This record gives sequence, structure tokens and C-alpha cells, in this order.
Amino acid sequence: NTSTASVLQFALGSGSCRFSYSDPSITVSYSLTGNTNSSDDWITLDKIRAPTNSSTVVHLLPLPHPSRAESVRLRWSQENPHRPEGYESCWGLDNVLLV
Repeated sequence: NTSTASVLQFALGSGSCRFSYSDPSITVSYSLTGNTNSSDDWITLDKIRAPTNSSTVVHLLPLPHPSRAESVRLRWSQENPHRPEGYESCWGLDNVLLV
């Protein structure tokens, strides 16, 4: 329920993987459509680069008024890598807060 929130706060951390400028950005998005999972239903809040080696970065994203509702879903995702070797960097999500 994001109806009383105005900011999405979360931490993105990296392990000992190496950082890569060629990896796709992490897309933070929301959906208002209940249980459907069509890509058309997701609205992008921001696109973020994975953090550099062994670092954690706290992000504060303002929530637009349409995203402030009772049945909102949040998603952090990455597009498929553009090279056959796969992703080079790694990341983890922690401490998600609606403020």
C-alpha cells in the first residue's frame, strides 16, 4: 500500500563482482494492474546503474501521484545482457522503505 507514501527508499549493494558499464541498467518500476504481468503494465520510476565493487548506495525515488494507491506492485529488473557472456556485475536489494 503506497497510498500515504511519497518516497521509495532502498539500498542497492554489490558483492565482489566487477563493475561493468556494458551491463543494462536496473529498472525500478511500478504496476497498478493487480495480478497481470504484461510489460505494458509496468511504469518506469528510474533506471539505475549497478553499484561499484563492494559498495552500497541508498536511493530515494519520489513516488508520482498515480503510484500512490492500495494495490501497487514494485519491481527491480534488468534487461537481458547484450553479450553472450552474460552479466558482469552483481547487485542485491535491501532495506526497502515507503516513506
